[in-house]
Amino acid sequence: MKTFISTIVLVLASLTITAQPGTLDPTFNPGSGANNEYVRRTLVQPDGKILVCGTFTQFNGQNKAYLVRLNQDGSLDETFNTGNGFNAAVVDIGLQSDGKIIAVGSFANFNGTPTERIARLNTSGTLDGSFNIGLGPNGSVARVLIDPSDRIYIAGNFTLFNGTFRTRIARLQPSGSLDNGFDSSVGPDGLVYAMALQPDGKLIIGGSFQNYNNTPAGRIARLTGTGALDNSFSTGTGIVSNVVGVMSIDLQQDGKIIAGGKFDNFNGTTVSNLVRLHSNGQLDAQFSTAAFNEQIESVYVLPSGKVIIVGRFTAVGSTSRNRIAGLNANGTLDASFNPGTGSNSIVNHLVKYDQSKAIIGGYFTTYNGTSRGRVARINVEAVSGMPENENNVKLADCSWSNNSQIFSIKPRKDNKLEISVLDVNGHLIFRQSFSGESVIPLFGLKGGTYHCVLRDGREVQTVRFIKL
Repeated sequence: MKTFISTIVLVLASLTITAQPGTLDPTFNPGSGANNEYVRRTLVQPDGKILVCGTFTQFNGQNKAYLVRLNQDGSLDETFNTGNGFNAAVVDIGLQSDGKIIAVGSFANFNGTPTERIARLNTSGTLDGSFNIGLGPNGSVARVLIDPSDRIYIAGNFTLFNGTFRTRIARLQPSGSLDNGFDSSVGPDGLVYAMALQPDGKLIIGGSFQNYNNTPAGRIARLTGTGALDNSFSTGTGIVSNVVGVMSIDLQQDGKIIAGGKFDNFNGTTVSNLVRLHSNGQLDAQFSTAAFNEQIESVYVLPSGKVIIVGRFTAVGSTSRNRIAGLNANGTLDASFNPGTGSNSIVNHLVKYDQSKAIIGGYFTTYNGTSRGRVARINVEAVSGMPENENNVKLADCSWSNNSQIFSIKPRKDNKLEISVLDVNGHLIFRQSFSGESVIPLFGLKGGTYHCVLRDGREVQTVRFIKL
């Protein structure tokens, strides 16, 4: 017998998406956006707000230098106030578990306070004075990555961190001090442009380097948790000719590695700016792509296994694709991903916004003929209507009917469950216990991301919902 749970839950999500992948999301409008400079990176917070960094000095006509935060609709978030902010470009950003923001770049101070090339901001945009890097790095920082323990990986053109020898890559404690447990020693002999952290804690790096700790590592390598080269990751000669290097890395759920950049050869095999590697570093010959005619800047693996590619290219094989393209899981061009005329200039970065959308940033001013000031939100994948399970526990099968606005729960065992509904900030919206197959009529919540938590007293299943 079905249980009907009170309608005060409102709407958690409408997950049946009809927008064609590749099209612009018109509900996101940044106005004139960034002025005549690059957007380097974007980052989506758990509440759906978007951090945007780069070399710009204005955003939507306001004096907003190098770092801004946008609301879900693309408008400036006026609650994020950096004052005069940084004195030079912010080129990458990371988010710690408490919502504090790690910014890196070529800057030397924030609002007049010295902070050499790396700083931590509070969620309000003010400088976090408890973050202590000492002298910091002695050169620019180009990339940052935060691990699950809030430790901070940085890569750039430095040789020292707070007076200690670290060549181009280092790991910091959450407080900003150097993590001596990660020692890159001689490190890479060229720049690191990309970092990706495996679930086992090993770090994959890509860039222009040819050696790591004086050992050949053709532009891509894997490091252990101590910073040593992982010799079980064997790329052979890797990437050795006609290169800028590896610019972006993303990981598939099966552990395979997608790497993009500008290169034409991998371990003796002709390739064109994109490869897929097995988890041991060997080239995956089953992944076959048409030639990208220019550099790839960013790669993103969708939950379905498809891949979105952005960069400087204007064609994939004989097909016109202006700086953005979708690939099937085997590397062939995804014809269902149709960006129209695409981007009119370079796309530097793509990051997941939610289950069906992504944020892109770069130097473009239009997307498929529509004005967008160097940042836009696009549809990347149609969603079947099933919610996204956030962990491996499955206490119940969950489904959403867009037509009837009914969320259905079918327990896998005949036992009592508790349902809790929370917003992205963890605020409880609704909680109730039930037994057996149940349906929840849902009406009304404003757009955003929500979480449904099911408990049986021993295990917990978390399902993420998106109200568009």
